[in-house]
Amino acid sequence: MTETRDRMFGLPIQWARRILVLSLVLNFLVIGAVIGIASKPTERRWGTTSFITQTIMDLTNDEARAEMRERLLERRDNRSERRRAGREAWEKIIVNLRQTPYDAAQTSAIFDEMRDLRSRSRSQTQAVITDAIAAMSDAERAELAKRLESFLEEREKRR
Repeated sequence: MTETRDRMFGLPIQWARRILVLSLVLNFLVIGAVIGIASKPTERRWGTTSFITQTIMDLTNDEARAEMRERLLERRDNRSERRRAGREAWEKIIVNLRQTPYDAAQTSAIFDEMRDLRSRSRSQTQAVITDAIAAMSDAERAELAKRLESFLEEREKRR
């Protein structure tokens, strides 16, 4: 004796099948979306300084590239010292915020100190970049200018 089922999951068999097929289709769509996102190449969001640094390294010879990398790594070694100084400045601000009466001039002086710290750091990086550019040939500098111009135009289009 053959027995036919009229219901599946408490639903009429036709509805249950439709829901299962729909669920399968949605699962494939989700899997496809995940694979699509994962396989999409990530676009690096360069800052101008990091873009120019990388471009200089791409354009220069191995010796110049190694020298620039070494100088930049020296700067990275000092990063923990710069972070510590920045943290100390924020801690001074926190102490100042809790003081009564509040001293706005002291907070302003601390912010000036933080700005000077960032400015010194940026100046050191710019010195490395400037020295590397000075060592480039005319053709390399022209190519750097062309790439930088293209970078800036592309960045403007995204904004």
